[in-house]
Parts: sequence; structure tokens; C-alpha cells
Amino acid sequence: MADKYQLHATRTLIHSGFWAEKFIDMHFLDKRGNVSSKKTSKRVYPNSGRPDMYYFDDARLDTYGALHMRGGFIEVKSPASKVGSRFDYNQWRDEQRDWYHREAEPRGWTVWMFLVMGKRVNDKRYPLVAYLFPIHFIIDLEKMDTRKSLSYDRAANKLERYKLEWVGNSTWNIQEYHPFREQF
Repeated sequence: MADKYQLHATRTLIHSGFWAEKFIDMHFLDKRGNVSSKKTSKRVYPNSGRPDMYYFDDARLDTYGALHMRGGFIEVKSPASKVGSRFDYNQWRDEQRDWYHREAEPRGWTVWMFLVMGKRVNDKRYPLVAYLFPIHFIIDLEKMDTRKSLSYDRAANKLERYKLEWVGNSTWNIQEYHPFREQF
């Protein structure tokens, strides 16, 4: 279901003033299973554990002809249940955790999680809500938590600082005071 919310993440970044393009690990394989540059070959998405890479502004060439662009890693997640009332910590898979600890943490990279919870925007019990927060925050929550998941109500309490504002049309607003803006 997180694929459904990839669109939310992209539209949110664009609406909030960022130029956003998602870059994923994709390779093409020929009939023998070898990596190929031909787009007519079969597409494969290797399970690297790396979150999706988003570029946040237009690429620019400096005076020496070097290409510069700002980007960051955003992992888009949503609860597995239809009600959207809890996010199971194990939805952040082991290979994703391994990548974070092996690649991002030692380099000091901030990896963000775009978490959408709830059922519908106007639902009485579980209205749709989105949070954009550093992924280390969910790691810390999980370590302190005796439960195996983050409930809707607990997320509202713990992630309030990272809550996004619903705009409509699969789009959220990253407010001016949001910590994401401090980094980008």
C-alpha cells in the first residue's frame, strides 16, 4: 500500500516548493539474466534495502561544469491494515535497517520516513494523517517500546512535531517551521 503513497510524497515535495524526482534502483536484464542497458530487456528492482532517493531541486552546473543537485532518502510507509490504525515496526524490513546502519548512519545522512496513517481524510475515528520525520526517530521509538507497532493515537502524540498539513488531491504541505526545511 505504500506505493499508493509514493504519489503523496512526490506531490507534497513539489507543492512545498521543492523540485522532486524519485530515483530508484532499477536494472534491465537480458534473456540470459545479464545486466543490460537496453530498455527492451526485463526490468528488475534489486532488494538493496536503500530507501527511494528524491532529488529536491533542479540540477545545476557550476563554473567548472560539475553537476550539483540536492537530494535525500525518503522511505514511504503506510500501515498494512486497511484501517490504518497502526504501523508495525517490522514493515521497515531487515535489509532496509541494515542499509541504514551500514551506509547512512556512518556518513551522517539523515534518512526521512514519510508515514501515512488513517483511513480517509474525513474519517471520524482514523482521519488520514501524514508525518515526515528522520528515520532514526522510529528506531528510537521501537527500542523504547514494548509493543510491536506504533498505534495511530501514539503516533499523533509522539510525531506531532513532524505532522504535515492536508491540502487535497493526494498532497500535503510541509510547513515553514517543519524540521525537514531546516535540512533542505
